[in-house]
Amino acid sequence: AGWYGIGRRWEDLAASHPFGTPWGMRSGHGFAVVGGRLAVFGGEDSAGLKNDVFVSGDGASWMRLHSTSEWQPRTNFLHAVLNETLYVFSGRGCGASATSFCDDVYRASVPSAGSFQLRFEKVGNLGRPGRQLGLAVPLQGRIYDIGGCSGSGCFVDIYALEPDSGSWQAVQVEEGQSVWWTADIVGRWPDTQAYRLVGAAHSDSIFVFGGQVSTYAMRLTPSSDAWWNMKLSVLGTVGS
Repeated sequence: AGWYGIGRRWEDLAASHPFGTPWGMRSGHGFAVVGGRLAVFGGEDSAGLKNDVFVSGDGASWMRLHSTSEWQPRTNFLHAVLNETLYVFSGRGCGASATSFCDDVYRASVPSAGSFQLRFEKVGNLGRPGRQLGLAVPLQGRIYDIGGCSGSGCFVDIYALEPDSGSWQAVQVEEGQSVWWTADIVGRWPDTQAYRLVGAAHSDSIFVFGGQVSTYAMRLTPSSDAWWNMKLSVLGTVGS
């Protein structure tokens, strides 16, 4: 089976499983490449919150890992891979209720020998209260934690994790010169209504696109003087 896009053929990898992919239907889960394998982990389904992990080398054959119960079940969490280590943090579901928010940080490294496993350990807590959603991006040896929502509302602040020390540093954003794709746009770093941001690291910067009620495309570049200061350039609007 397959879907066809513009000049490309897509293959339905779930077709090889008579009952669908082994992790089933879920939302708010994580997906990453770590140790040369695809990994699907955590999230929520009709039975509740998850902390299970499935891995695959080709996207068609999947194996469930059985020694991964060291991190608390959660959904809508953040994750990032840095130096072949998977970091999981933030999200909803930690604590006494499924509506509470997580402020703990876990990491999982792949053992250098033996069968493939991801062994999680708690490495500390966030530099801010627990939230869900948000954006996590690794850049230049650090993981940047951007925005997210909790019972107190939504945020567009930035913190950065130093993996060696396990400490978090608040990042200051300086709005710099805008580089317009169109000439009649007035834009800036999103307000607190612009959550569900998406983005990725490229070259020396983090590129952030869109979000709820936001169509801006932005570039965040650490300062050469102090990495905890970032320069913001608004590139234009998505789709303009």
